[in-house]
Amino acid sequence: MMEATAFLLATTGFGALALSMQKHHRAVFGAPPSQWRVLAFHSIGWLLLGLSFAACILDSRWVIGPVLWFGLIIVAALATALILTHGPRVISWPPRQADF
Repeated sequence: MMEATAFLLATTGFGALALSMQKHHRAVFGAPPSQWRVLAFHSIGWLLLGLSFAACILDSRWVIGPVLWFGLIIVAALATALILTHGPRVISWPPRQADF
């Protein structure tokens, strides 16, 4: 159960880090990010990755926890990259009209 929590935290953290970049922020929200949004997304992203690490350590202790976390963040980064590459309009809120 804790692995799923760590995975969701890592995926959300990578999503926040990606949204702190101008290219991905513009693809999702349609406008470049302001300075405070960049700082907020960046801070939240690293905080969530840290919480993901803590969840892995609490679940599997220091013996396997870091190994589990490294494997987990690889899969989370891949999932985030696929979501932002193939469906930025899917995750935007409010939903935008498709460009046809």
